[in-house]
Amino acid sequence: MGIVAAVLAMPMGIVLAYLLIEVINYRSFGWSIQFILPWMEFAMAGGLAILTAFLAAVYPAWHLSRTRPVITLRGE
Repeated sequence: MGIVAAVLAMPMGIVLAYLLIEVINYRSFGWSIQFILPWMEFAMAGGLAILTAFLAAVYPAWHLSRTRPVITLRGE
């Protein structure tokens, strides 16, 4: 899920940034700024998102692997 989120969020972020800079700012305020894509920051943000999603999945999986299913099902 983290990889899918990173893959979908980055292009949407680029499109939204372009629209805000080139369309909204120009029409609302009459000015614009240079549109630059810092690829190194994109790579680091994607890697951080994937790492965070992985770590968020590891702890619950580790915690569940230490419990006995019989005791857990008996409590339900």
